[in-house]
Amino acid sequence: GDVYKRQYQRRVHGSSFHLIFITMRRLVTHLAKAKTLLRHSNILRVCLGNTSTDFDSCVGSILLSHFLTSAQEGRGMPFVPVVNGSLSKLRSCKTLARHFEACKIPLTSLIFYDDLSKITKSKPNNKLELVLFDHNELDPAQEHLAPNVSAIYDHHIDIGKYPLAQRNITPCASATSLLLSQPFCTTSQVDFELARFAVGPILMDTRNFAPKFFNTRWNSIDKSAYDLLHGVLVLSLIHICRCRRYAVCRSRWSPYH
Repeated sequence: GDVYKRQYQRRVHGSSFHLIFITMRRLVTHLAKAKTLLRHSNILRVCLGNTSTDFDSCVGSILLSHFLTSAQEGRGMPFVPVVNGSLSKLRSCKTLARHFEACKIPLTSLIFYDDLSKITKSKPNNKLELVLFDHNELDPAQEHLAPNVSAIYDHHIDIGKYPLAQRNITPCASATSLLLSQPFCTTSQVDFELARFAVGPILMDTRNFAPKFFNTRWNSIDKSAYDLLHGVLVLSLIHICRCRRYAVCRSRWSPYH
């Protein structure tokens, strides 16, 4: 595992992508709005990762909430991403913490399960809609939330719980890969910022697409997701080399738009 982790760090954080990277304004703004919604809204639509608080779960739940919110085009309540663990637990995962640091997303800007729990206890009449990401069974301590589960996005074996929930469960290495295969995640919505944020867990969970793990650990879903992200990153780098109007450029290939 450490060998593949070092390969991932060289491939992503040691690359030119890291050197030219700028603040992820869209995701930072999305997280700030989510915190405001958590405190003041009577209707909460939550994307909840798994209790392992791993790379795939944390990154993917943030991306899922962003894509689901964007797909509504302002017609519905935004989705709030919730890390299913504590800040200290997230900090203990050094690869994940480094990824957020490289992406200039403060860990304190994230919403954790304790934050959600405090709100639901203080406002028991609030309406809660729960979307499970990277798991399809709630932790035993969270089973009281079972009636609120409306959808599931997962790559593990389906346990069969929550029969009324919309199910998007397909085996692959990374739940983030599965997310990028969904109809609401179109190529026109994936820019440099989102591609840079999403590529990490896919490379990690596929062991950098080592051929010996094909169809045992990773499959075509993961490869298609990576090809999409890689294409966006490459075109963005080409655009940076050619464009000299950084301050005013609004091209979708520009990380500055």
